[in-house]
Amino acid sequence: MLDSSQRGVWSLTERGRTTTLTYRQAHEIFRCWVAIFPVSRERWSGGQAKASSSPQARL
Repeated sequence: MLDSSQRGVWSLTERGRTTTLTYRQAHEIFRCWVAIFPVSRERWSGGQAKASSSPQARL
C-alpha cells in the first residue's frame, strides 16, 4: 500500500489509493511495524543499538 522506492519519499501505491481501512485495521498495521523496526535495526547494527539510529535522535 506504500512505496518507498526513493529514499525519504513515501507514496501510496494504486492499492493504497483504493483501499479503505478502519481505524482498528490501520492501528494493527502500525503495531506490526513498530514491532518489526527494533528487530531489523538491531540486526543492521550488529546487535548494538546506536543512538543515531533511533527516531528520537533524528528530531
